Amino acid sequence: MNNRIVWVSVAAAVSGCANIEGVYPTPEVDDSSVDTDATESSDPDGGAGPSNAPEEPTDTGSLIRADGTTGCRDVQTGRITEGARAELNGVTVTTPMGIRAPGFFVQDPGGGPWSGLWVYLDEANADVERGDVIDVSGTVAEWHGLTELIVNESVEISDTAVDRTVDASTLMTIPPDWEPYEGVVITLEGVALSGAQDDRGNPMTNWYIGIADTFMDVSMIGGSYRQVTGVLTYNWGSYKLAPRSAADFQR
Repeated sequence: MNNRIVWVSVAAAVSGCANIEGVYPTPEVDDSSVDTDATESSDPDGGAGPSNAPEEPTDTGSLIRADGTTGCRDVQTGRITEGARAELNGVTVTTPMGIRAPGFFVQDPGGGPWSGLWVYLDEANADVERGDVIDVSGTVAEWHGLTELIVNESVEISDTAVDRTVDASTLMTIPPDWEPYEGVVITLEGVALSGAQDDRGNPMTNWYIGIADTFMDVSMIGGSYRQVTGVLTYNWGSYKLAPRSAADFQR
């Protein structure tokens, strides 16, 4: 991991992000922070999905896929630990290639908490696009708090006929803990840009997280939005939302 590229913006402690007059107020912190109607079930027992903000699972064995294959949840819940090798099967590419480092996010079928992961292409090439279903192997690592899979070999598209879009998990209120959504495609409702910026000039929001330029230039965005969608990423001590294109911003 020497000479690594820092691929997401450095966070800054920013105040004054709350209750912007004339636009969306700061969302409340609420235990019922997941809109279960907007995303498929992430319950390993086949339930209707989480009704409250997800807590870190204690029985990580229950998250093992029934067919014995491995997914992002096995990594994010600690079943496969840092430094170990992981082979992810049938995961969906949810983003384009990063503009600041070679990599992309993947997610388990169905989406939901604990289901996403950053794939860093260390000494590998990958001709993949958003929606591809792939098999990928690498080493589990933590990079400044972001869980990732470091890949040094080719990425295999498991079915070129499949274009699987993972449904976003819609959040109506600020979750008590963002960690379950790390690497996950989420939609934030009622997003207002506060006018404040982090150390890299990226905008802060009324959700107390910034908008990261992982996949696109975000320096020109402003105002308020009915919804903003992206992948939740993490670096230098704070979470950020990483939109993938202009279509992720809805007025």
